[in-house]
Amino acid sequence: MPITTLRDRPTVLVVDDDALMRQVVCEVLDSMAIAALQACDGVDALAVARQHRPTPDAVVLDLSMPRMEGRQAFTSLRRVLPRAPMVVISGWRRTDPAVRFIEGQKNVTYLQKPFRVPALQRSLRLALRR
Repeated sequence: MPITTLRDRPTVLVVDDDALMRQVVCEVLDSMAIAALQACDGVDALAVARQHRPTPDAVVLDLSMPRMEGRQAFTSLRRVLPRAPMVVISGWRRTDPAVRFIEGQKNVTYLQKPFRVPALQRSLRLALRR
């Protein structure tokens, strides 16, 4: 049986402090034949992104995490992975000041938690087509 590597299929970095949410997102990615890298917060995400550059091909980023708030994690990941589309997820409404900073940003999709699997799949397909 051939060994599958991260470059054999698209790769998405999943960043969320909630282990169950990371697991669910990774299961959805696997069902879509997309590889996943995981990080539990923004600090960990930066380390993973640097280690696996030029992958990941996209990022799923929660905005409410310990050690590095969402906006800082977003900005830092943009520096490391400037071309990677981001799917930002949060329990906050899109109109909340904590989320509004993504307005006008290129290659960003927003999903409010809780979301359904088909909505996540659509957002991921859109992100990976860019």
